[in-house]
Amino acid sequence: PPLTPVDRNLPLPLSWAQQRLWFLDQLDRAAGAAYHIAAGLRLRGQLNRDALQATLDRIVARHEILRTHFVLHKGQAIQLIAPAAQGFALATHDLRSLGSTAQHEAVERLAREES
Repeated sequence: PPLTPVDRNLPLPLSWAQQRLWFLDQLDRAAGAAYHIAAGLRLRGQLNRDALQATLDRIVARHEILRTHFVLHKGQAIQLIAPAAQGFALATHDLRSLGSTAQHEAVERLAREES
């Protein structure tokens, strides 16, 4: 059958591959971590927060998968795609008042909380 466009603003069924990953995640929540690649960056110098926010917003708007989340609806897993205009929720923490050791500890704690 020919492919037909679907309304991306409506809930969508999961693909077979997504169903498999959803099922495995339901069996073992920690298993999903295998599909996430965490990275940390050390930025030096003055941070242009507005430019960083605009850049992340553009990336998220361009790549639908970064706006997609999965929910259980009436016993069935579905995917919901947030609008492109939603943007990226950039959290910032000013650690300049902390000493070097305390900064390092705070960064480690925040990284654990975000992962």
